[in-house]
Amino acid sequence: METFVPKPISPASAKLYEMWTNLYLRQLNGREPSKDNAVEFIESLRKDGHKQNTIAVIRNSLHWGFGFDLPSIKVEVPEPKYISVEEVNRLIDNSPTLLEKTIITLLFSTGCRISEVLNLQKGDIEWKQGVITVVRKGGYRQRVAVDEKGMQALREWLGRRQSRNKRVFMDYGYQDIALRIKKLGESLGIKVTPHVLRHSRVVQLMQAGVPLERVSNIAGHRNINTTLQMYGRLRAEELGKYLEQAKW
Repeated sequence: METFVPKPISPASAKLYEMWTNLYLRQLNGREPSKDNAVEFIESLRKDGHKQNTIAVIRNSLHWGFGFDLPSIKVEVPEPKYISVEEVNRLIDNSPTLLEKTIITLLFSTGCRISEVLNLQKGDIEWKQGVITVVRKGGYRQRVAVDEKGMQALREWLGRRQSRNKRVFMDYGYQDIALRIKKLGESLGIKVTPHVLRHSRVVQLMQAGVPLERVSNIAGHRNINTTLQMYGRLRAEELGKYLEQAKW
């Protein structure tokens, strides 16, 4: 019988999968791994109260580690949190410094992840085209359209910033920016994080009737199914109550 060789995956995923496969092997008490006892192992963890998404990870771990053809398990995707355009404008108008104002404007303008914005280089800005190039999740580079508000915010920031650092936002990191945005939101009674701003832009685009394929591309999803999983369940009525008649 040929030895099963797991497919290459990221180091972080491999570490997680190995944890579950090792636990499975310990539970066998010397028995040979099989599809049947793998299913028994999964069901025992389900009865112990593990959540659906954890069960899905365990199933994938055993499939990766042993090649078992196990029943697929649907991952539960929580409804994304988002705020209204009016609330986004309030955050921008009440930003204590130009740093918060610029990053909030750019996050909402592009729908980018905070890591993509913070890693932006000055040489990645195409001023005439209204485009920036960001490093997406997964390491690939993609040109992203920026509306006039976003481009103007970048002009103002770089015009006042005094640094030779090639990064647009210098050495500011996620923790610092996330804390600044959270504190600003709290002062205005708005629950917000950098990722909530990203979700809010995607929701606004969907409400505006932008085709799902384009929304997926703007969000940087390499597979449209990711967009469908995260946002496809939102009904127009649910979206409408968050997006007020406010100009962006």
